[in-house]
Amino acid sequence: METLRKKLWLGFSAQRFEKGNCLSDSGKWIFSVSIVFGEKATQEALHSDISEGIKKIISEAKVYAEGRGIRIEIKNSTVISDIKKLVLIKLKN
Repeated sequence: METLRKKLWLGFSAQRFEKGNCLSDSGKWIFSVSIVFGEKATQEALHSDISEGIKKIISEAKVYAEGRGIRIEIKNSTVISDIKKLVLIKLKN
């Protein structure tokens, strides 16, 4: 399990946005997934069959020494399959 923790940093967070914030409907909870990709994982994700919107998030993410950090908001169930694919890519690389 420790090896998995070192290889995969996957953070789940819940944020409550107040009324008037443009990120969500007022009073709704939004869950998000955060993943940091190295260069190999980034390239594999960009060449995979995930949605173009998530590919855009990955390609526009700033590159740091530890990789590209992305956060995907889970507003509905349509992104769940893409998140599963990204986690598998992360584990593989």
